[in-house]
This record gives sequence, C-alpha cells and structure tokens, in this order.
Amino acid sequence: MTSLSAWAAGLPRRPRLLGSPAVVAYLAAALMLSIGAWQIWRGREAALADAQADTRNLARSLIQHTARSIEAADLILSGVVDHIESGALADPAALKAHLQRRLALITHVSGLSVQDAQGDWISDSLGEPAMPINSGDRPYFVHHRSTPSRDLHIDAPMQSRRSGRIIVPLSRRWNGPDGRFGGVVVASLTPGHFQAFYRDLGVGERGSIALLDADGTLLVRHPYDVRTVGRDLSGTDLFRRALPQARSGVFRARSSLDGEERIVAYERLDAYPLVVTVARSVPETLTAWRDDALIDGLALTIAATTLCGLGIGLARHQRRIAEAERAVRASEARFRLLSEHALDMIVWADLDTVRRYVSPASREVLGYEPEALIGTKPLDRVHPDDRGGWAEMLSDLTGGRRDTATSRLRYRRQDGAYIWVEAKYRLLRDAAGAPTGYVAVVRDVSERQRHKEALEQAAEAAEQASRAKSDFLASMSHEIRTPLNGILGYTELLLDDAALSEAQRRQAERIQSAGSALLTIVDDLLDFSKIEAGQIDLDLQPFRLGALIDNTVSIIRGAAGAKDIAVTVTVAPGVPAVLVGDHGRLRQILLNLLNNAVKFTPAGAVTLAVTREAATRMLRFTVADTGIGIPEELQDRLFQRFSQVDGSIRRRFGGTGLGLAISKTLVERMGGTIGVESRAGAGATFWFTVALDEAETETAAPAAPETSGEAAPADLLLVEDLEINRELARAVLEAAGHRVDLAVDGVEAVRAVQKRAYDLVLMDVQMPGMDGLTATRHIRALAGPVGRVPIVAMTANILPEQVAALREAGMDGHVGKPFKRADLAAVIARYRAKRAEGPEGRVDPAAFAAVRDLLGAERVDGLLALLAAELAHRVDGTDPDRDRLALDAHAMVSAAGILGFANLSALCREIEQAAREAHDLGPLLARFGAARRTALAEIARLRGAERRLQEPTA
Repeated sequence: MTSLSAWAAGLPRRPRLLGSPAVVAYLAAALMLSIGAWQIWRGREAALADAQADTRNLARSLIQHTARSIEAADLILSGVVDHIESGALADPAALKAHLQRRLALITHVSGLSVQDAQGDWISDSLGEPAMPINSGDRPYFVHHRSTPSRDLHIDAPMQSRRSGRIIVPLSRRWNGPDGRFGGVVVASLTPGHFQAFYRDLGVGERGSIALLDADGTLLVRHPYDVRTVGRDLSGTDLFRRALPQARSGVFRARSSLDGEERIVAYERLDAYPLVVTVARSVPETLTAWRDDALIDGLALTIAATTLCGLGIGLARHQRRIAEAERAVRASEARFRLLSEHALDMIVWADLDTVRRYVSPASREVLGYEPEALIGTKPLDRVHPDDRGGWAEMLSDLTGGRRDTATSRLRYRRQDGAYIWVEAKYRLLRDAAGAPTGYVAVVRDVSERQRHKEALEQAAEAAEQASRAKSDFLASMSHEIRTPLNGILGYTELLLDDAALSEAQRRQAERIQSAGSALLTIVDDLLDFSKIEAGQIDLDLQPFRLGALIDNTVSIIRGAAGAKDIAVTVTVAPGVPAVLVGDHGRLRQILLNLLNNAVKFTPAGAVTLAVTREAATRMLRFTVADTGIGIPEELQDRLFQRFSQVDGSIRRRFGGTGLGLAISKTLVERMGGTIGVESRAGAGATFWFTVALDEAETETAAPAAPETSGEAAPADLLLVEDLEINRELARAVLEAAGHRVDLAVDGVEAVRAVQKRAYDLVLMDVQMPGMDGLTATRHIRALAGPVGRVPIVAMTANILPEQVAALREAGMDGHVGKPFKRADLAAVIARYRAKRAEGPEGRVDPAAFAAVRDLLGAERVDGLLALLAAELAHRVDGTDPDRDRLALDAHAMVSAAGILGFANLSALCREIEQAAREAHDLGPLLARFGAARRTALAEIARLRGAERRLQEPTA
C-alpha cells in the first residue's frame, strides 16, 4: 500500500542540462543582457543624481524667498506693535489707516488685525465687519496670552472669521502700558501667493513644493488640495529621520498624501520655525531615461532572443516539468496540512470501498489509529440496522449513478460503543470520466442526534399534554352536560304543569336557575379553552342591530323585573340599522355585561346606550348601572381570567371570573377595546367599541323569518343510549306534536332508517357499540334518498374539534346538551321545511312572500336579477383555487338566503366549509350544478310572475 506522499516521491526527476546548447545560449544571452543592463542602470543613476542636485538647488532658493516673505510680514507686525504701544489705540480711525498703509507694502498678506486681551477685534485693515469678531479661542491667541514671549508665532492654516478664506496666521503680542498682555496683532498670510509662485517653478506635473512649520503642520503645498492644508506630517520620514540629523538634505520617499515616490530636498529656516521641501516625481524624472532604456533594451532583447532561439523549446519543456513537480508537491503538502489538522475524519477509498488513506482525526472520531483502518472496509463496523440503506447508497455512488451522497448512521468505535456519524461522499473520476474511487468526510454527530431526539421527545410530550387537556375538557363537558340535560329538561317540563303549587313552582324555578348557572359556567370554560387554543373565529353576516338588542334585553328583563330594576335602551341617531358582523358573539358580550349589571344592582336602573364615534366610525356600546360599584384600585383585575374584585363577590354573587376576560378577547377580535368607569357605591359603566361595517343595500334586507316552533309534525328518529335523556327528549318532542321512533345505539339507527323514511334523525354521539359518528358514516354510504336524510347530533361534545368531527362524519348540524325546547323545535322545523321544499334550488314561497311584502315588488325583482347574475359566474367547479371558491360560496350564502332559497344557501355554506377545510368538493359541486339550474328556472318563473302582477288590468 502506498500513500499520497510516497506516490509523489516516486515521480521521475529530470537530469540537469548543464552541457546542453540551451544552457550555452542562455549564458551568452545572460552576459549580453547583464552588460546592457549595467549600462542602462548607470544611466538611471545619473538621471537621478542630476535630479537630486536640481531639487536641492531649488530648495535653497525657495528657503531664501520664504525667509524674505516672512521677514517682510514680521517687520510690518513689529511696526504695528510699536505703533499700538505708543498710544495708537486712542485714535481708531488713524489706527485703521495705519494698518491699511502697512498692508499696501506687501502682497502676500491679505489682512492685518488688532485684537485686545479678550480676543475682540479692535481694528483691521478691511472695511467695517458685519458683526463683532472674537478670536479668543484661536490657538495663536491662546499661545500669546499664556506665553510672555514677544517673538513671532506662526500658526496652522485656518479659516478666517473675517473673510472666510484659508489663511496662515502670523502674530505678535503687544502689551499695555502696565506691561501686561494687551492683545495680539495678526497678519493673514495668503497661501495663494506661495502657491502661485511654486506653480511657476516647474517641478513637473507630479512634483510638489511645500511649506511646513517645525512641528510638521502643512501650511502651503503645490499642487493645492484643500484636504491637505493643516495636515500633520510629523510622522513622515522628513521629520522622523531627515530633520533630526541635518537642517537640510535630500532623500527619496513615498508621499503619505498621494502615494507618489519622489526625490525630496528640504531646508529649514534659521530665523523662523519653517521648513521648505521640493519634491520631484521619480517616474517623471526618469521619463527621458526610460525612453532611452526602452530603445537600448529592445536592441539587447533582439540580440538575446536570437542567441536563445535554439534553446527556447528545451527550456520551456524543462520549466513545465519543474512546475508540474512543484505543483504536485505543493498540492500534496496542502492536502496533508488540511487532512492532518481537520477535526473531521477524511477517507480516500477505491471502488471496492477499501480505504487507501485515513486522516489522523480517526483517533478522535473512532478511536483507531489511521494505519489500523487502511485496507479495511467501512461496512464491517456499521450498525446492523443501518447496513441495508447505507450499502445501497454506497453502491449507487461507486457505480457512478450519483456523484455525491450524505448519510447518517451508527458506527462502532474501537471500544465497542456505537456513535452517530454523518458522512459526506464525493465520487472521484479520471480524465476520461470513469469512476476511480471516492472521498468521504466523517464527523461525530452523537451530541446533535441526542439533542434532536430530546427535542422530538419534548414535542411529543407537549402534544400529549395538549391532547390530554382537550380530552379532559371534552370528557368534563360531556359528563356535566349529560346530567344537566336531564335536570333542565325535566325542570322545564315540570314548570309547564299548571297543577304545581306556588311553593313547588318556586322550588322548580330555583332548580332551573341553578342548572342554568352551572351551564353558564361550563360554557365560559369552553369559550376560554377556545380562546387559549386560538379557535375563536368570527362569522360575519348581515344583521339588524335593533332586533339583536331587543332579543338580548328581553333575556335579562325577567331577572331585572324580579328586583324592580328599570332597563332602558337608547340608540343614537346615525347608528346604522343593518350591520355586518358576528351577531352571536356581539350578543354574548352584551348579555354578559347586562347580566353583570343586573346581578350587581340591588335596585335602581340599568341603561344600554349605542352611539357611533365620529372620528373612527366605530360603534360604542355602554352598559351603565346604579349598583354597588367597583373600587378604582381593584378595577385592573376585572378583565383577568378567573379573577373577581374580591372573594366576597364570589361568595355573594357566584361566577367563574371568566365572563369579562372572554368579552375582552371577543372585543379585541372585533377590532375594538373594552373598559370600565366606576367608584365604590356609585354604580359602574362598562363600555366597549367594535368595528362593524354598515351592510350594503342589497344585503340589508332581513333574513327569512324564523320558522315557528309550531311547525307541521315531523317523523323523527331519536338515537340515544341513556334512558333518562331518551325519555326526556321523547316527551319534549311528542309534546310538540312530532312522531318519534327510538333507537338505543348506532346499529339500531342504521337499521331504522332503512325500514322507513324520516324527516330528521336526532343522533347521540357517544354510545356503546356503534357510536353516532360511525352510524352517520354508514347511513351516508347508503344509496338513494335514505343516504341523504338530515342527521343532527344531540351531544354534549361541543368543542370546535368535536363539531368539526361531526361535520366530517356527514352530520348536518348539532344541538348542544342540555338543549332548549325552542332551539330543538327550530332545528326540526328548519330541516322539516327543507325536506318539504324538494330539490335544492327551490324557493320557500312563504319566505319569498315576506321579503316581497317588506321590500316591494320592484326591489325584489332587482334582487332576483342580481342573484341570477351571481349564479351565472360564481362557484365555478373548474377553478382549482379553493380560496376563491370559498369566497364565492360565502357570497352566495346571504344572497340566496335573503330571497328564500334556503336549501341553496345551506348548500353554499357546505361548499364554503369544505373548501376551507380541504374536504372533497366533488359531490357538493355536482349538487350545486343541479341546484343552480333549478334556482335559475325558479328565478325566471318568479320574475315573470312579478311582471304580470305589475301589468295594469283592462
């Protein structure tokens, strides 16, 4: 077995070619090129030496110019100082004239100013300033004020507060008669004067001339760049190396300002702290030399090329071989560096999966030395449960059917323990594309796998806890509602008995009240469970606000009347009569607040007011009472779950403390807020706002009138396993005039519907043997009309997921236990009417007549035309978009129901629900096609009849 390094070491090496013609030609060419290069180099050095001499001479000339310019300005400053100290301040006009005359003597100073001891400008050589100027914070002023020296001070460039231009301040101190600091005289040196002078000196396009102070601050520079003025160059070679050794000199350096390499000559003034530098660009200096060198070099190159022509081919061949050898050695070195220091184990194997190379990381990953794994196959140590899938994957890889692969499996370490590893494979191919082996990168992922399994276990535990909670709620709801069904049902029958004495009736009413209170608690707990699970959905439908308020208030009038509490309702002008929203949830909120108001008001009044906010257009409902009130410090507990103001409230009035918390959630789902205003002993005012849209004209008509509880008798099948519930329901139904057959389980129910036709099946859900869901599925599977018999669940299982299961099984609706006789009668009447209507799509004559009487024939004709147009293009079964289908069906629910097409409306509701819940739509859409044809024919018939009624008689 050989490793990569051994293979590389075995490459053949080429012999030296010292005596070959190529070497002779190269030596001759090298000698010629060497002599020519030496001559060219001498020319370069001579050009640079000449440039250094010229640059130094120019620097010496410039230092003299600079010294004369500064001396002239300093002479003027000294004269002004003497003039001031001689009493010139007494005559400001004369002083200004003096300054202007002195300024006219020199051109490189743009202004003269005199400043007092506080830095305020006393006078200057220019006109009157627009506003007072103070230079007390300028560095030159701070210097003179803190230093008794009267020498000239040269400051860094700055922007003049008088002219706004960049200047270099030259300043001297002047003293008062008492010898103390009196102020400063400043000459504003114009950098442009020096820049124009430097520009005419001809240092080349990339040369530069600079004037700096002794501290390294750049005062003036050509070429000019405003960004470099005032820059600190104390860290450059000039100040760090050159100036400390000599006051003048020449050196080469690369500029810190623009990166250009230059020959720099510098001179330092003796009298003033200034330095002048002249720099010539090295590339510009060598331009002429470069042209000559190019010609000479070209001639040398031609001669050398001629000499080397015979050996070029061989030299190239030798170079390629050497480069290939270096590349192989470098590649092997890089590979070995990576593989030997990688934390993952790297494996090279042939097509038989025999390992030919293993990296040192095998010690940490598997506990093996690399040498112990070379020559072995990986399958020997794979966990038996993982071998099948891994061997199949590796077979696809080595067979060339895939180029990469990844696997996660269990692998046995040297100590016998299994660990989880992740291996990534890449197929190796030769130049012709044929597979030669593969490379694998293996890492230990045991910790990651343990973390993943822990997360999965935690998720499973959470799901189990959630299922346990749902199962507990379902069980408790069923177990409480089942006996409550008997208690409330038989109490209601008992109260119908006219033979009861007053004492017996009072006792029965108390039983009924206690049972209703317990039912309210159960409903609150279930609503709270829905809220926690995020299962509160709003059913937005048009409704009449007045009817909802009348219905809600009528429920609490009995309790209010028993306590002599007056209940009043006010609806402000401008509140829409017909709204779109979830009227059931709105009624629940109002009923909760009204019940609380009556409960906590011993005597007095309860008022419900409805207004519309002008700014937000939201409806505001207010329930005010004259009851016991709520202390302000306890009001923040009102809308918390399971919370009441204090323990005495629960003892005196009862309740779970969930009503207001549920109301708060419902109000917020409707886009509003809820609050309270109250004081102890002064009553309470609860208010809430909700966002309800005004219904459009077409949908503002009232729904078809509810069917009376005294509808025509129906043939019913009652399926109930508990005798008490069975007898109670039978008594209620027979008292209403219906004929009732009984079944005690699902098996009897399936047999019964096949023996005779029923208008409705009332089906319990939880029964021994075959339960209600299974029985419903069997009935729906029957052929003919019997498979379409309406089935309504009578169950205590009313949680959302339970109701969804009822509909999925094929039930048409449900009545919760304990049931109310009015609710049960309404359900029977509704499905009895549907059966009487015949085919889906037929209109209910009574409902249509009521709408026509209410809206008028012309208005109804328009609504019929609109419904026909909607039927023509909505609920298209060819459109795969379920969301679009659900929206179309939802729009048809109210449009059809308003005009009395109750069966068509119910069918559209089924289609909407099936589309949203991803159920099978095929049978429903087939039914809709037939119903559409029937409905369009009905509309044509009705519109024709309406027109005939409107025609004048002869």
